[in-house]
Amino acid sequence: MKHHYKRFGFTLAEVLITLGIIGIVAALTIPAVISNYKKKVIEVGMEKTYSDLTNLIKMSEVNNGSFIDWDYTLDGKSFINRYFAPYINWTECKSHNGKSKGTMPCFAGSDGNFYMWLEQPNKVMASGGADRVAPKYLLNDGRSIAIEKVFDTGRNWKYVRFVVDVNGQKGKSVFGEDVFQFCLMNYICSKPVCQGFHVGTCVNGGSANRPANETLNGCVSRGETCGYYLEINNWKFPKDYPIKF
Repeated sequence: MKHHYKRFGFTLAEVLITLGIIGIVAALTIPAVISNYKKKVIEVGMEKTYSDLTNLIKMSEVNNGSFIDWDYTLDGKSFINRYFAPYINWTECKSHNGKSKGTMPCFAGSDGNFYMWLEQPNKVMASGGADRVAPKYLLNDGRSIAIEKVFDTGRNWKYVRFVVDVNGQKGKSVFGEDVFQFCLMNYICSKPVCQGFHVGTCVNGGSANRPANETLNGCVSRGETCGYYLEINNWKFPKDYPIKF
């Protein structure tokens, strides 16, 4: 009498086909998972940064009066030491004049100056002006921040510019990806909003007063206006965000 046994398990061909399918699915889904994770880290960091900077300004105002009445004629370091340094724990990352980066890494350009971030669209080092002069600080939770005080009577500009790397030295330090700009503006202009704390650019009333297409172009060209998209979308990357991760 012949006995018939049921066959259990898979053939080698079946196993290879299954592994191939798993590999294809993984190749399609893992990049999206990583991208979504990176975006989530930035979203949380941006919302926290906005809250922290808002509270920092308020704490300073308790002792120094309204930001409108602060002494913007002070040099940058004196301004920071008076209005911000007493209310936050940080360590200076670089000194522009001394060309010394200490123990923390900063981007160094071919001219010997230290840079804080890269710009869109080619992700090259920020060049010229305040982009390389403003001191960079490392916050105690790993985020880094550059602060620049601007007082230009000729153009009627008076503001404080915060450029924040929300994941600090761990990320790429690229505008619009993990570096974003915040502004405390204190000047009068014809725009609806030219005073107060905002996300985005500091001139011409800031990103909130710019047409949508101009704000979009600013995000693509340099990345300075990108943070405004997150702010108006409840600190979430919108589907039409122009920079891909």
